[in-house]
Amino acid sequence: MSIHKLSIDEVEGNLAKLIALVQKGDEVVFSEKNQPVVKLVICENIKGRRVAGLHQGEVHMSEDFDEPLDESYWMGEQ
Repeated sequence: MSIHKLSIDEVEGNLAKLIALVQKGDEVVFSEKNQPVVKLVICENIKGRRVAGLHQGEVHMSEDFDEPLDESYWMGEQ
């Protein structure tokens, strides 16, 4: 794997070539004022599959979630 560091100005007009480098396994980093600002990476599984239970336990719902809200809520008093 090679690492390619380019200034933002060098990127213009070369994007297709840079994408090809990333697709073959190289790393491409764009810099501005000699500071890295962007890393070009492959989007893996961009459409993605939904995985059942992936975030299990991260969402919590109270027992009264479907109870009617108090009148004061609708009047903006809460």
